[in-house]
Amino acid sequence: MNKKNFLNSNSKLLDNILFFSRVLRTTGISISTSQIMSALNAIKFVGIKDRIDLYYTLKTCLINDNSHFYIFDQTFNLLFKENKNLNKFNDQLSEKFGSSNNESIKEEKNISNRVLDSLFPNLVIEKKNNIISEEKVSVNEKISYSFEENFNQLDFESMSNSEILTAKIAISKFSIQSKKIKSRRLVSNDSGKYIDPKNSFVMSVKNGSSSILLKYKSNKLETSPLIILCDISGSMSSYSRMFLHFIHALTEKRKKVSTFLFGTRLTNITRYLKYYDIDIALDNVSKRVLDWSGGTRIGECIRDYNRYWSKRVESGNSIVLIITDGLDRGSSKKLEKEMQRLKKTCYKIIWLNPLLRYEKYEALASGAAAMLPHVSEMRKIHNLNSMKEFTESLNQRI
Repeated sequence: MNKKNFLNSNSKLLDNILFFSRVLRTTGISISTSQIMSALNAIKFVGIKDRIDLYYTLKTCLINDNSHFYIFDQTFNLLFKENKNLNKFNDQLSEKFGSSNNESIKEEKNISNRVLDSLFPNLVIEKKNNIISEEKVSVNEKISYSFEENFNQLDFESMSNSEILTAKIAISKFSIQSKKIKSRRLVSNDSGKYIDPKNSFVMSVKNGSSSILLKYKSNKLETSPLIILCDISGSMSSYSRMFLHFIHALTEKRKKVSTFLFGTRLTNITRYLKYYDIDIALDNVSKRVLDWSGGTRIGECIRDYNRYWSKRVESGNSIVLIITDGLDRGSSKKLEKEMQRLKKTCYKIIWLNPLLRYEKYEALASGAAAMLPHVSEMRKIHNLNSMKEFTESLNQRI
């Protein structure tokens, strides 16, 4: 068959490719019309001998970010493969999809909720869970959790679109306090515990008294600056946008919060997050930041922070939050040097690491190993529970 006439003679395949592209868009992957046209033209030019050819042609043309590969793979394996359970719910699909055999691609067992939500928008959760597995588990054998407890323990990476929206609303309602701490600076205070010689002498001269009326001073109470350095590289793409909602809530409810995003470069987004409307804030951030889902050069970015920003936004009692998985493509020696310098300019460094969700996690990557000796505390942050726990500890110490 002529390659150029392949799609024209197989209208079902053409419809399925268009439907497949729409499903990927619904899961949150950005796919332009030109990309879909490029995929169709590539199929016409190359021809499709088997499902492997179709798989790699579509993947090359439609996916620009490797963090979206797992969503692509799961969607492809569901739609371009004969699945008995899927066929049972074929009438629930947002569009009809022609099934086809595919033994070349490995079947996915754990399908993302984002994919299932896109394919079955009106299907209840219990039925979605039965699409992939035919094993029936009795109710008595299941662990009983309330919906809220189960939802709070759900990893941000595995959330569906509706669950992500619910989580964002929950984050905006976090109780975030702006407590004040004692600084080394002293101010006049009648009930203070330190004698103020200067004011005592001045007041005795003004009153013309032979005796000196003692004046006192105490430590000034001020809000500790909070500096946030958030990784937006490809390995953090599943979490970075959720963290931005958390950072926006911190900025809205606390004073003296400075936020920087880093991937291959450092970007100060503090003023953009001061908009009360989160959508306006994130829209401004997306226009400003140019290195979303790229590489990671933590050492160079912290160097830029130390060189250009630390003296402008920090004080001796500042707390620095570094949100990253520690996977760095730069020099580990340079990162260690800059972490040493950063540690000298602040009160405490707290490392928030999504990879700590794994019980056996060890900081074996060169970047993580260089950072670990210089942080005061490392905490996990991958779901609502861990985010709430960190917020509570932040309220207590600040």
